[in-house]
Amino acid sequence: MDNHYMALIPAYAVATGIWFVSRRWLPQLWGLTREVTFKRPALEFSFAVLAGLAVLGVGQLYLHDLLLPGSRHPLLEALNQFLIFSPVVLLLFLRRQSPATVWLPADHIPYRLTAGVLLALISLLTYAMISREDPGPGPLVAEIMQVKHVPDLVQVFMEDLTIALLFVRLSAWVSRQWALVLVAVLFAAGHLPALIAQGSSWEETASLLLDTGIGVLVLSAVSASQDIWWFFIVHFVMDMTQFSGK
Repeated sequence: MDNHYMALIPAYAVATGIWFVSRRWLPQLWGLTREVTFKRPALEFSFAVLAGLAVLGVGQLYLHDLLLPGSRHPLLEALNQFLIFSPVVLLLFLRRQSPATVWLPADHIPYRLTAGVLLALISLLTYAMISREDPGPGPLVAEIMQVKHVPDLVQVFMEDLTIALLFVRLSAWVSRQWALVLVAVLFAAGHLPALIAQGSSWEETASLLLDTGIGVLVLSAVSASQDIWWFFIVHFVMDMTQFSGK
């Protein structure tokens, strides 16, 4: 595994580990979650899959410059990112389902966002300490806070919204435990063709098991909290580390 990857895994692990510990300290914030149920979960999951396919379709329009013009401007580019994932929002509207069904609880939002910022900073510090090629947490924060990354922030938020849409409906259909397993298996299987095509060694391919385990840990925390307000900030910051020093 490369240096970035080796630093990313413990950074995510620290963030999710702290969340699990804080769940005991702040039960009024994290402990009042309810499992989402649907009358026909298989149907709702099917609709979610269709919405996901529609996202891919709109994404193709974007790749062919068929969305908003002038996408080099950060705010227009951010709006384009929202449009790409708009089928998810449209599905919620058409099915008359609340934001809570995509892990967007309406209570304590400022506190949830603040927790996300703190966890993101801790994750970034962990990453900088392990990844010796990076300039340190200060310069990393300065780079991440630039306006040019607003589209990336919107993209990450909408990606997490889409994952929540699919996971909530799948777990309502087949149980949360099976949903975690299925997502982990699909994650690993999706990376295998690229690794094989690149001629990766068995050691590099086997590293997917570790990566998948961290994915399960992250998804376990997010699904337990039923809240992406805090996680999308951590996700965004960790995604931005791949551009550090470039």
